[in-house]
Amino acid sequence: MYNEIKDFVGIELQTLDTTGTTWPDRQRFIQEKGIMLDEGDTSATSLKTFGMNWKMTAKTTLIQLHHKVQTFQEIDKHLVLVIQDHFMSYIKKEFRFDHLNQARLGDSAHIHVYSMQQADENSPFKLELDVRLLMVLLRAWDCKPTQKWN
Repeated sequence: MYNEIKDFVGIELQTLDTTGTTWPDRQRFIQEKGIMLDEGDTSATSLKTFGMNWKMTAKTTLIQLHHKVQTFQEIDKHLVLVIQDHFMSYIKKEFRFDHLNQARLGDSAHIHVYSMQQADENSPFKLELDVRLLMVLLRAWDCKPTQKWN
């Protein structure tokens, strides 16, 4: 039989939230390329910056994972959270994650942590699986912040 779904697994690819604005940098780039800005546009002189909002991303990720894993457990399916190694380091620093173990095949929730490697500056970048972790729903929700969240 063709076109039949045999099984599935949920895959959550986590991206990072940003904070601030990229507009001043965009405008400076445009000026560097010799393109004139609209008359009166002074945004290229703004000192406003942008960056990654690690704290919001961590909070959102843990809450989403908690809710989604609960659903996947009820239908006896699996969820895999795919994140970067730098983000996992941040989460481990901000939360207590000492109860995470190496993932086993039948576990409901896995966290796959990837690192981006480059052999040398002339080589292409490669994504490599760094570690596979098991996240037990009830224990994962017990993760406590190691510092006060604003």
